[in-house]
Amino acid sequence: MAYRVIMDFADALDKGHIYRAGDIYPRSGEPSELRIAELSGYGNKIGHPLIVEDAPEEKQQDSPTEDAHEEKPKRGRPKKPQ
Repeated sequence: MAYRVIMDFADALDKGHIYRAGDIYPRSGEPSELRIAELSGYGNKIGHPLIVEDAPEEKQQDSPTEDAHEEKPKRGRPKKPQ
């Protein structure tokens, strides 16, 4: 599972690697559930959530795509070719 960074922080457990808002956490490996709970809650040194669960691609498409703006075919009989 990947997480999205919502606030810049230096990861003390990753040699001080600096994560910036928008980055994917972790950059490698699989963090423990305890570490995820710490970074996604208020129990870290900064006192604010630093990461959130990153939604899969198909769930992030809340806005209409370009295809949605194309004219939809009308219902009824198809037109005869001329």
